[in-house]
Amino acid sequence: MTIYDKSGQRIFFQREGATYGKIYDPESALSAFTSVPDDYPHWRRLDIIPEGQDIVLPIVEKLKKFDISDSKHASAIFSGNIEPVDFTLNMDAQALEFLPMAIGDPAVTSHKQEMVQKITCLAKESITNNDYFLLDIIDGSGDVEHHLFWFDVTTEGSAPTVTGINASNRHEVAIDEDDTAIEVAVRTAAAINGVSGVTSGEPTTATLTVTNDNAGAVQPAHDGEAATDFIFNQITQWGSTDYGVVEATDTGLPSFTFRFEQRNATSSEDIIWDAFGVVVESIKVDVKFGDKIAKASITFKCPYALENAQGRADIEPPRKSIDGFPTMSALKETSGSNYYIIQEGTTDRTPETVDGISLEIRNNVEFKSDIAKRYAILACATRRDITMNIVGATGEKELFTYWQGVYKASDGDWIPTGASYKLNSYFHLVRDATYDYIFMHIYNWLLREHNFHFMAVDEAVKMVDMTFEDGSSDTNGRIIDDLDFVSYIDKTVMVV
Repeated sequence: MTIYDKSGQRIFFQREGATYGKIYDPESALSAFTSVPDDYPHWRRLDIIPEGQDIVLPIVEKLKKFDISDSKHASAIFSGNIEPVDFTLNMDAQALEFLPMAIGDPAVTSHKQEMVQKITCLAKESITNNDYFLLDIIDGSGDVEHHLFWFDVTTEGSAPTVTGINASNRHEVAIDEDDTAIEVAVRTAAAINGVSGVTSGEPTTATLTVTNDNAGAVQPAHDGEAATDFIFNQITQWGSTDYGVVEATDTGLPSFTFRFEQRNATSSEDIIWDAFGVVVESIKVDVKFGDKIAKASITFKCPYALENAQGRADIEPPRKSIDGFPTMSALKETSGSNYYIIQEGTTDRTPETVDGISLEIRNNVEFKSDIAKRYAILACATRRDITMNIVGATGEKELFTYWQGVYKASDGDWIPTGASYKLNSYFHLVRDATYDYIFMHIYNWLLREHNFHFMAVDEAVKMVDMTFEDGSSDTNGRIIDDLDFVSYIDKTVMVV
């Protein structure tokens, strides 16, 4: 049967460069707003999407036109423009790379840790001429290099040509005189050791330990279109990079290209679309006890999509083999450093117990059109709205008192009457305290809502439900003073 099957669904993405609508391309061969080749090797995976999603794609408007001579129906159908559309993806939070992208343009602060991974090789009989795998490294200047290792089984092989992989980075592994998996591993290790920035030692088993010489986040090694069927994604130690993000005060936003596929057993019936110029309209991060895993709901805005006639993405990115953020243990407060979810100056005002926190950032994106284009060619972020909702139990009334009063000017900040200092937050979501965390300081809150709850007998303690929204900004016009994003997500996604 040719019915579309769940296993045939794919959603991938990648960062666009300085040219709006042009997907990341280290060889600069691709064009903006143009179908992505089927052998494009730099797609990246989203966080886990546990439920079905409806994706709305921007297409040409169909306009029914009525004439005075019409009776009850249109006399013509004209083609209009391509209007931008929204689509929302609900995910379990593994990396949350779209959170910093909703705020500004990340820059590398430092590389933190080297990638160490294992690759298990197969015997020659399992390998075909020109089979290959892909391996990324961090070079001495901190940039990502993309390498390809291909196997010459008969001495008659030739280096495969792959979009986005430079010819100088395609390395031959000659195994015409070898048979066993260990022998193949020795030859593969020798080829890897010949590349600056990575080592693989001298293996005594079929499994290689591949270590990047330089610290930095990279995507795990994985098969290409002509697959080796080696065993990849055996991560001993993730590479990690620290990205600093300054809240953008201009209209620019990082943009992405998305690939949407629904594959069919009859490949001519595949539905394959590329969406360009995609930006984050809003992101909501939920850290709630009942959810078990932190959640992210991201609404993207897209001005243009194109049906891809070049075919399926033949080089799929590896799965994100990192844990989700567990809801309660991932969100941290540090009393010694005065880092609290809600604080008045440096005084902790967080409820004594917290059942859930929702942080939402909305960019209010507008698109601008241009002559000779049916689609909008520029995404502009207007006012940025930030809200945080907290539900918990408390034993103090200060925040309720601040909510009911008025706001006053104090040393350049607008703070609640009765408070000594402004209300602010440190949102600190941690998987690894050194190599994988999000640390965001929100400068000045307006306490917008606070419930006045009387308990039923079975509730036991008084619960509070409070909503904060962005208040007055600092002298630089920002409400987010600081954002460090230390992550296993590689630079090709984060930095143009």
